[in-house]
Amino acid sequence: AKAQEKKIQARMKYLAEFNAKQRKERAMKARDKQNRIKQRVQAAAEMELRRKITMIRQWRANEKKRLNRLKQERESKLVRVETELLPGFYKISVHYAVSAPSTFRKAIKSLVSDVQAGELTPVQIFVLRDAFLENRF
Repeated sequence: AKAQEKKIQARMKYLAEFNAKQRKERAMKARDKQNRIKQRVQAAAEMELRRKITMIRQWRANEKKRLNRLKQERESKLVRVETELLPGFYKISVHYAVSAPSTFRKAIKSLVSDVQAGELTPVQIFVLRDAFLENRF
């Protein structure tokens, strides 16, 4: 009976140790799994952050290019106005001033009405003002 009781106690001790060992292993596996999940989440967050930073950098570069393009377009438009439209204004003003004073007055009235109606661009108005100030009309 004592031998059998010793066997039972040894068996119970073995089972208790085995269960404790199993619990520790399961807890360790669960911790490892949790750590892997945390690492994946952190890696995903870092990738998202890098993606956003890249997007912001790209947006800034595009915005800079867009502003430069607008500036260049404005400058080219101004150059075009100066090269194409201004000589025309000067030719018209000289022609009218020399050839027909009454027609010249009509042209001036027409220009004034265009200015008042807002049909001329600020550059054209500026050119006309300069032409008047320099007595080109």
